Amino acid sequence: MTTLKKFGIKDESLRNGYLTLVNAYKRKIHMQIYPMITNVLIRERDSQVETSSKGELYTHSPGDIFKIFLEVFEVILKQPMKEVILGVLEVIHEVFSQYLRALYQMITMDRTLTFDYLVALCNNFGKFSDQIELLVEPLSQKKDLSREELEAAFDQRVIQKHFGKIISKII
Repeated sequence: MTTLKKFGIKDESLRNGYLTLVNAYKRKIHMQIYPMITNVLIRERDSQVETSSKGELYTHSPGDIFKIFLEVFEVILKQPMKEVILGVLEVIHEVFSQYLRALYQMITMDRTLTFDYLVALCNNFGKFSDQIELLVEPLSQKKDLSREELEAAFDQRVIQKHFGKIISKII
């Protein structure tokens, strides 16, 4: 709440109003990006497997998903406020977890997925991990955001757990 204190506002009702607005913004962001992520999942099922210059198989979903996430961050980083950044990170974490749960269900239910496609999904997890670090690392450089606060908002261990569950299903 340091943003309001900068302006000399100490009234708790204003702080509560500010937090209410932050929560409303989180809901709005969730409602906006969830359909986009759902579309990525739909396209993912029918996407072509491609080969990187290193010979690894992959699909474009990691890049597509993080383009959406980065667009959200471009807006909030113009006037960064700690509570908004952490709130948006929580939303991104939840939407990403929903995507991974849906991906797991797709793998479980669809027996027609090719071996190359399943290998590409496994390789995508490395790309997701790299993208997550690119998203979170610059935020940890901000003086009013601690690594612990960022990890509480976007717990990478939960994401890794989802990845592990999907990989174990594939194997």
